[in-house]
Amino acid sequence: MMMKLNLVVQGSAEDQAARTCMTHWEHDAGSLQFWRASSNFVYRYTRAGTRYYLRFASDEDRTRDQLEAELDFLTYLQQMGIPTVVPVSSAQGHRIVTIPDTPIGTLHAVTFTEATGHSLYLPHMTPHHLEQWGRSLALLHQQSAVYSPPDIGLRRPTWEDALEKVRSVLAEHPAETDATTELLLVEKHLHTLPRSSSSFGLIHYDFELDNLFWNDRLRQFTAIDFDDALYHWYVMDIVSATRELGSLPADAAARAYSQFLQGYRSVMPIDESLWEQRDWFERFQRLVRFARVLRSLDDAECSATPAWWEPLLAKLTHSLDEDRRRFRVSSELAVR
Repeated sequence: MMMKLNLVVQGSAEDQAARTCMTHWEHDAGSLQFWRASSNFVYRYTRAGTRYYLRFASDEDRTRDQLEAELDFLTYLQQMGIPTVVPVSSAQGHRIVTIPDTPIGTLHAVTFTEATGHSLYLPHMTPHHLEQWGRSLALLHQQSAVYSPPDIGLRRPTWEDALEKVRSVLAEHPAETDATTELLLVEKHLHTLPRSSSSFGLIHYDFELDNLFWNDRLRQFTAIDFDDALYHWYVMDIVSATRELGSLPADAAARAYSQFLQGYRSVMPIDESLWEQRDWFERFQRLVRFARVLRSLDDAECSATPAWWEPLLAKLTHSLDEDRRRFRVSSELAVR
């Protein structure tokens, strides 16, 4: 879930929360820098001149068990040769540090090595880049298909868990009747879909380009931000990853989509019966996004707002209105 905007402001004020977290990791004095915040706070820092990333969130947004499960999956992928960032233990040897009683609640903090490579931007990607993007996602799914968490009690959430979170958010917003109807429709339909190890497993769920870094020498991507990973159909990951292709002109988007799928299919087949369910996976993603944004705007009041506040508030409000329009159309079609 996205953090509530008022907590983003409070948590990033004077970087106090980040500085508290950094007392547990060795670092160069004065090197801490804010990078971004959404479902987590992320900061850059250096140690002996080498860059690392600090990531933390409140227990309300990310539990310690969820973090443990994420790090276990990352460790497994590294062992299987999938390029990912590496968790860095604290000075006391802990992969996760929990800090209670901060002004924004109990925090769970982790740090990672910097991903090797550089960001790629969609209009400048070559056919090879696009194929490797799809291939990288398929290689991840190939390993996920045989992955078993070492502690069954530390499993990542499932798609059912994600919809339960949506339900809990909508319960606080009873006027969102069309979204509630959409939730029931999506939940009912997804329960009818078949599952197998070749089509269902732990997915990244945010395999977009802003979470990927291209290494020119190795000619491969390194993925970051597995904090949204959940158990779902692999097609969901394809739908989520390629959503940004819609920003391209139609002809270019079709070519890019084809090249991505060509790369994916060079490693793993795509279940055609599930591929036909893409619209339902898009509807799932829209519901989850809607609930995240809706929750982020709860209590969205601050006495002193930063410069980014009003533009972001306008963008998120527009996003909610667009999703409401789609939910209303779906609700009307369902009763015909």
